[in-house]
Amino acid sequence: MGRLPRLRIAPSFYLFLSLVLALKLERGVGAVFFFVSLHESAHLLAILVFHGRAKELIITPFGLRMTSRGGLTKAEEAIALFMGPLSNLLAAWALFLLSEKTLAAESLALGVYNLLPAKGLDGGRLLALLYEEKGERMASACSIMLAALFMAAAFYLALNKENFLSPLLASWLMILT
Repeated sequence: MGRLPRLRIAPSFYLFLSLVLALKLERGVGAVFFFVSLHESAHLLAILVFHGRAKELIITPFGLRMTSRGGLTKAEEAIALFMGPLSNLLAAWALFLLSEKTLAAESLALGVYNLLPAKGLDGGRLLALLYEEKGERMASACSIMLAALFMAAAFYLALNKENFLSPLLASWLMILT
């Protein structure tokens, strides 16, 4: 197996953590952060199994982000990219069997979200990997379309005084394009 990556905490994470604690949201955010950590750990495990080199693991307000130095074939990289969402889908299935439907839904949402073909997400990176330059353009176009879709959903939900998750996803996709 390869060498473990360096762990770094982004300064913005401390601000985010302060906000979570001030608003007493630690239970919900804790579960999501756990599923994000599971997701990134699955990526890291696959990279290490294939003797790849993970350079750095960064804790950010949006979860964990990993940078790597390559060393993988296209097939190995595709498997490593897919392992993150797969871990969330498997966790969702196990939690559903344990009747933990809310946690299962959170893990499922994270896994499916990461499979979207948007730039910066695992699905977009897989698209770019499979179709190279054309895949990058396709992922960028998908990002814009998905951001518009999420923004429309956010306006609809805001008008109906519903959950703010869609605007968060929309803004994240806008950042990624």
